[in-house]
Parts: sequence; C-alpha cells; structure tokens
Amino acid sequence: MARSTIQEKLSGNSTLTLSQVLSLVEALAEHAMDNDMPLPSQEISRDVWRDRVSASFKTESEASTRSPEKESGNFSGIDWDTKPLEQAEMADLVNLIRGAQRRPVSTWLPRLLQEVMEAGMEIDHFLKQAAEDSIPGVIQTLKELEDEFPYLAATDNPWGGDDRNPDNLKTVDSLLQFTVERHGLAASPAVIVGLRRSGLTHHVERYLELTGTYFHPENILSISEHLISAILTKDSMQLFHSIGKHRPVQRIPQVLQVLRGAGKILAAKKLLQSIGDTNTWRIERTIEELENSGAPDEVLRDLALGIPHEKHDDYIAHFSTSRHENFSKMILDVRDNHPLF
Repeated sequence: MARSTIQEKLSGNSTLTLSQVLSLVEALAEHAMDNDMPLPSQEISRDVWRDRVSASFKTESEASTRSPEKESGNFSGIDWDTKPLEQAEMADLVNLIRGAQRRPVSTWLPRLLQEVMEAGMEIDHFLKQAAEDSIPGVIQTLKELEDEFPYLAATDNPWGGDDRNPDNLKTVDSLLQFTVERHGLAASPAVIVGLRRSGLTHHVERYLELTGTYFHPENILSISEHLISAILTKDSMQLFHSIGKHRPVQRIPQVLQVLRGAGKILAAKKLLQSIGDTNTWRIERTIEELENSGAPDEVLRDLALGIPHEKHDDYIAHFSTSRHENFSKMILDVRDNHPLF
C-alpha cells in the first residue's frame, strides 16, 4: 500500500480490507524481526488475523443491522440481490450486505469481492449492481478496488516490464465497463474528472475506449458535446481516436455519417487518421466497409493522412498489390505532397 493509503486507513477515514490488514501485519512482523524484537507467532499468523477480521466484519454488520438509522433508507439506493449468496449458503456475506445498507459501497464491496473470488464465484453480478451508485460513490468504490487489487501485479520477472494484475481487470475494469453502460451517456464528464481527481487517471483512456465501442453513433455525438461543454475538449478528441483504434470496423461508417452530417468534420478526420495509425488489416477492412457504404474519396484520403511517414513505402507496396490500388495512390500522394505526415 502507498503511504497515503496507509495514513488514510489508520486515521479511520476509510475501512481496512482483509488483504490490507494482512499486508500491514506482514510489514510489522518484518520490522520487528529487523529490530531483533520478533512478535509472538499467533500475532503474525494469517489465519488468526483472517478470523479476527471476519469477526470484526460480523460485529459491524450486526451493529448496523440493529441501528435505527437503517429505517431511514438505503445509503446508496441500491436494492442488492443476495440470492446467489443465499443459494451458496454464505450467510456471513449476506449479513455483511444487509448490515451495510447505510454505509458507502466502497467500505465493504472490496471485502465482499475478495471472499466471493476465493469461493470461485463470478463477481460481475455484484459489480453491475455497484454501478447503480451515484458517480461519487462509484468513483470511491473504484479507488478502493484499486487499493485492494493493485493495477500492477507483484512480479519477480527478471526481465522487468509491467504486469497487469488479472484481479484488477476482473474488478476495476469490469466496474468501469458497467459504469460506462449506466452513466456514460449522461455523465461522462463527471466520471472522467472523478477518475483524475481520485488518482485514477490511468483508467481514463480505457473509459473512453469502452465508451467509443459501446454506444450508438448518435449517443457518441451527444457524449462528445457533453465533454466539450465541460471544457474537456482533448477528451472529446481522444474519444474519436479510441473509436478509430478499437471500435469494430463494421460499425465505423455509421459514426462517420453522423459526425459529417452534424458538421463535426474535425472529429471525423481524427477518427479516420487514428485508423491509419493501426495496421494494414484494420485499414483494409475499414476501406471495404467505407466503400460498401458509399463513402466519398475524401474520407479515404483522410484515412491515408493518418498513416505514419515511416510506413508509407511499405503500405504503398502492400495496397498496390491488393484490390485497393486507388488507396495506394492516395498514400503515394500524401507521401510526396504532405511531408509533415
């Protein structure tokens, strides 16, 4: 855990999760050994601390259940479905959810997911419900999940490099997907700003990628306008860049038609040029889709403008031997008459 996270936990501003408790115990045990003051074995036993934390969770749950505040309603407004847990006879987790109705989701969901994952159960059922929370609530839950399941996995890889934690993909990335589906159309500016202000900037690009691949063209135009209204113009352009890179090629012509019809020529150019910066397979498939939809030559030319200068010769050779010889000539013209590209 980062020092700021430890300080936040110890100050009582947020709840320690099981894995965080075990990490602290391990760190304290190592510190004691380094100072020739070893702690008793039962005080550093993972099993002992697991039981203690579980007992603490149960006590919190029971206290919250007895609290008269529960009568005033659900803190997050989410009607949690606990049927899978009931079917699996996981009464402790059912009680955890019922007892946490007046508490922020972020304070207990990481703990729940840890237990559910250890049981070999799927967690999307709970993440989809968590996405029903308010934007601030979802952002705080994402932050706590990031602490519980760090973005990068600890690795002993002698070759170095970054290894994405698969549990982070299962939790944070999945909740991000459900957040796009639930809040993306109306509140993308709030989500993006919330991610950045919570130290989760590295997930913004992924959020825009998910947005660009999920929504219908008319909704994408609306989301772009929301971003521009919130003076997030760069994010609006990044949205179209992501569409060019990741949206299925058969769904790209419709987006371009909507953009050009709305006079968003710069956005359409950004999308096309980002396709040019991918690979010959994606470019070729896109050309076929554009030609089938009756796109004018100027659209294909914008695509050619996105091809990196160092790839011009290879791409000219590739497309001159395919049935897209006309596109090869466009690349040649860009190479000879637009040296900046």
